[in-house]
Order: sequence, then structure tokens, then C-alpha cells
Amino acid sequence: MSQLHLKSLNKKLAKIRQKKLEDNLSTLKNLNTSSSKHWKLITKIEKGDCTKSSRSTTIKVNNQLKTDDLDLISNIFADNLESIFQPMNPMNPRAG
Repeated sequence: MSQLHLKSLNKKLAKIRQKKLEDNLSTLKNLNTSSSKHWKLITKIEKGDCTKSSRSTTIKVNNQLKTDDLDLISNIFADNLESIFQPMNPMNPRAG
């Protein structure tokens, strides 16, 4: 997949993270100091958990596990997605 597609994908992911942060901040507008939900949101924002995935991502490549190599994972995903939409080709085992 081209760098242009990767940049587009990264921009979309950044927008999703930004939207999630904005949603959390708007929830805090009506702060109720006795609400545990609001305090949990404050803690998440302070830790930076709203903009980053709290789970690590692991993928197996050439019989080796790679963890949190986001560029590698996004490239593998993009290549796989691109191969799905390729025209039928006898060299492409996924075609057809």
C-alpha cells in the first residue's frame, strides 16, 4: 500500500482518537464530584489513556511475535486489504 494510503489511514485514526477525547471532555462539562464515572474519566485523561490504546497489539510475522510495532501492523493490514481487492491473478492465491 502506498505512503499516501498510510497517511490517510493515520489521519483517520488521529481523528477518531481526537473525537474520543472530545467526547470524554464534553462528558466532564457537567462534572458531578460524587460521580465515580467522572473521576475515572479524569484519571484516564491525565494518564493519556484517551488518546492511546490501552491494549497492546501483537502480531505474528515469520514465526516471531511483534508487539506494538504499529507501523509494521498497519503495513501488514494495508497490504492484506489491498490484496483482497486485486483483480484475479493466478499468482495471487487470494484472488477468485
